[in-house]
Amino acid sequence: MRKVLAVIGVFCIFLIHPAVRASELTYLFMPAVRQDKPQSMLLMMHGYGANEQDFNDFPVIVPGNMIVVSLRAPLPVAGDSYQWYRNSDKQTQVAADQQSSSDAVVSTVKTLQQQYHVSASHTYLGGFSQGAVMTYKVALMYPQLFHGVAVFSGHLPANFSLSNIPRQQVSQLHFFIGHGESDQRIPLRQARQAVSQLSGITPDITFKTYPGMGHTMSLDEIKDFRQWLFTQEFQ
Repeated sequence: MRKVLAVIGVFCIFLIHPAVRASELTYLFMPAVRQDKPQSMLLMMHGYGANEQDFNDFPVIVPGNMIVVSLRAPLPVAGDSYQWYRNSDKQTQVAADQQSSSDAVVSTVKTLQQQYHVSASHTYLGGFSQGAVMTYKVALMYPQLFHGVAVFSGHLPANFSLSNIPRQQVSQLHFFIGHGESDQRIPLRQARQAVSQLSGITPDITFKTYPGMGHTMSLDEIKDFRQWLFTQEFQ
């Protein structure tokens, strides 16, 4: 994923802790700039073949009281590249990988919430591409753990049934969904399909599309996400 946060008119100083491991996942922990207020937390999941460094500049766009945690997928690709599930023609393999990764994410979220005293009402989960697919799966199956959900260039997991989710709790989630209109890897129609299905369950979906944007994250998308995030925290 291309870096696009070099210039957004926001300046702050933040510390990045070395990658650590808690529960089942390794992650990059970036503490809140302001620790004199109740803490909130944003957990991000990278795309296929990337790692937890993908979101190491996100502290510059979040509220000052927000912890940022960038999770590393558990399955190696090569070198410092990782994946949440293996691309396979066997849907049983894909589903098994997704469930295993989902369990690891949930365990890590619960550990961090307890360790840093962050409530579910101030916890956000987000992801890009393959990480966005996992974001849908985790948030829709465990909505009680989150307040907001951010999906960047993603789609619902294959063969994922919304009939199996806790609909009442999902209806309380707040979604930001962004997608490039020129995305050749995950076509825009798949994002629209997800929005259409979710609209019957939760009324709070912010859906943004970006002309000319491919399978990446743009500066305009980051600005829109930042505005949505601040609105959620301070409304």
